[in-house]
Amino acid sequence: MKTINSLTMFEPQQTVVCLHASASTSHQWHPLSQCLANKPYRFVAPDLYGYGQGPSPNGTFSMDDEVQLVLDNLYDDESFHLIGHSYGGSVALRVAQCVPERILSLTLFEPVSFGYLKANDMVTFTAVKKALGKTAKSVDRGDFVAAASHFINYWSGAQAFEQMPSSLQKMIVNCMPKVGLERQGLFGDCVDVMELAALAMPTLLLSGRQSTKAAQVLVGILHRALPSSDLIRVARLGHMAPVTNPDVVNPYIVDFLESISEVKRPLAMIPSIKPKPPSSKQATFVQRAATHLVQRP
Repeated sequence: MKTINSLTMFEPQQTVVCLHASASTSHQWHPLSQCLANKPYRFVAPDLYGYGQGPSPNGTFSMDDEVQLVLDNLYDDESFHLIGHSYGGSVALRVAQCVPERILSLTLFEPVSFGYLKANDMVTFTAVKKALGKTAKSVDRGDFVAAASHFINYWSGAQAFEQMPSSLQKMIVNCMPKVGLERQGLFGDCVDVMELAALAMPTLLLSGRQSTKAAQVLVGILHRALPSSDLIRVARLGHMAPVTNPDVVNPYIVDFLESISEVKRPLAMIPSIKPKPPSSKQATFVQRAATHLVQRP
């Protein structure tokens, strides 16, 4: 499924692709689509494998299938801004590695590519693997209710699952077989962060200061590895902030997109190729980020 916003036809447009978290759907990006509705963007938000209207994974499912699903929702050779949250952030990072020449910008809210932890912080890797191992064991024995409880409570806090409406609990329980399939792609490989040095596109990393230690450590590792990245750690937010607090998260994303949109227009839309000073939108993003503790090496 993909959602396309309305556009003023004479305005140059760019495509924004948003990838949702595990046990979620593309609907989590509806508030962001509303923020961009009157701006010159084509908005694409696919349901990933096993979620919403996404295809069902088969026995040979891998992260590469998610990458292909994303690319299948785009025109051939289309360039795009790429946004991902949690598992969707991990998929986004893999997409960026596969087609870096097509990525206009990359925005990641706490991707869960724990293979980078395995290569750089074994203590934290071991701790998060043990914590989420309870989910994996429950999935393996077919106890999807217990799996959902372990999974949601790890990311959102004690009793978070038990306090959800029963309809939402049921939806999440039904997602657990797919969550189980995702673990190999997230934990299985020890990944060298040096592979990320080639990703030179403008990158915004977002993290909640109340999120898990593993998520916060990992985003710091990615920040040091990605050559053109800024990291904003936002107070009073947790790992699920793009879902629970879109009113706080989305302005950072919109400001970032607008700060680079002018220089990323197709060349045919630019009247001059002479270097330009930073636009007012770029200045606004830099000022906003500076007031919220942009982390640099």
